[in-house]
Amino acid sequence: MSEISWIEWLGYAASALVLISLSMSSIARLRWFNLAGSLCFTVYGTMIEAWPVAAVNFAIAIVNVIYLTQYYTKEDYFKTGVIGADDAYLREFLEFHEAAVRKWYPSVDLELPDNAFVLLSLRNMAVAGVFAGIKTDRRTLKILIDFVIPEYADHKIGRFLFQQSRDVFLDEGITRLIVDTGVIQNERYFRRMGFKDSPVYGSDQLELRFERRPASTGDG
Repeated sequence: MSEISWIEWLGYAASALVLISLSMSSIARLRWFNLAGSLCFTVYGTMIEAWPVAAVNFAIAIVNVIYLTQYYTKEDYFKTGVIGADDAYLREFLEFHEAAVRKWYPSVDLELPDNAFVLLSLRNMAVAGVFAGIKTDRRTLKILIDFVIPEYADHKIGRFLFQQSRDVFLDEGITRLIVDTGVIQNERYFRRMGFKDSPVYGSDQLELRFERRPASTGDG
């Protein structure tokens, strides 16, 4: 039995990447994996002189690059709004996405407490996510859920929420967000959003602090 050459392994790897891409719920991830697969197929087709395979996959790679460039450079519209914890649409949204929510927050109670602070996030006027927390003191909010539907799971909403929409928290007197790492499965996401280990609880609790940016003043 002859050994499999590296060119054959490249073909298997390309097939696997394309297959994996089709399982991605995030459009951006789908495109990235498909791009990697098409590039591998382009090299594979060139090495074995299967020119139709190389040509078609090179064209697919170009399409993926064009799409990803547009995806990361276009200006999306984002909006967050405060809603009540007993909002009927909120309940329907969480029930519909329960499996996806519990992937990241396995033990969360989807019946949010009446005093929960809840934000609904819009992306290009489509409801894309829900953020909910409860105050542990006057200025601290403990995060219960920070969920974005899989189609929009590219961190853009998170960056908008935690970086550009700080006033929505500050208007409620909130200057510190905390999350217990023992009850979540997406610690890496929070760290990418700027959360750090708590000075008191270490890596068992992540926190993000912010303050209102001073208004700019003119010289005249």
